[in-house]
Amino acid sequence: MLAGLLAVLAIPCSLPLLGVDVPLWIQPSLVGLLWGCLFLSGCWLSFAQHGNALSVVIVVLGSSLFLLAFQSITDLSAEECMLASVMLVGSGWLLFRFGTSQHAILGSPSLSSHVRQVSLSDLFVATTLTACAVSSVSQISSQPIMLLGILGTLVVGCFCSWASCQWACNDVRPIGLPMLVVVLLSATGTLLLYRLTAFSALELAKWLMQGPLSVIAAQCFTILAVLAILRQKNNTVFASGQLQPLNSRL
Repeated sequence: MLAGLLAVLAIPCSLPLLGVDVPLWIQPSLVGLLWGCLFLSGCWLSFAQHGNALSVVIVVLGSSLFLLAFQSITDLSAEECMLASVMLVGSGWLLFRFGTSQHAILGSPSLSSHVRQVSLSDLFVATTLTACAVSSVSQISSQPIMLLGILGTLVVGCFCSWASCQWACNDVRPIGLPMLVVVLLSATGTLLLYRLTAFSALELAKWLMQGPLSVIAAQCFTILAVLAILRQKNNTVFASGQLQPLNSRL
């Protein structure tokens, strides 16, 4: 089911690769959609690695498609896009791989009992993502202020993605410590940008609304919508007694 939803989302995400001129005003939302799809690709990877090799290959190909689309719609370098994509995929993988409560909405309670056991496939995924991140960081040559803005948006986006998953999976509104961290990071990043750039307070607020906040909002909406559909679908399957094994749905 998750694979099918990501395939549907891949259609609008592929528009930049097909040469479609995306209007400037909608580009932040499309970037947020791509970030949400990359995060969900990590969620899918956490289950696909327990299936067959074909499932893992499909996840890698899908993530590569989203990465190429992300690179084509932004002015970021290939290394910066790779770092962002690795962070998003890795955070989605970690959340769904080692979070017991998230498995229920995908109809895979059998994995919950083994969630704490680290397998060879887990080590392979972790080392691969780490190697990609280290390689990207070592080749980035952008100005520190640009890199700071990208990383700040990514960190806040990953925290908000986690909050969206908690809300969609557990009916919990995470207003506690994690959201406090998000607020503190956002305030710190905004203050640094104000000090290090020539933006006035009004210009900075306008840029934040049109850029990072629009990206994060679209990212969270994408994750909430996909997980809500999955939860509704699996609630229906559980109610009808027609739950299928995990491998048959990947």
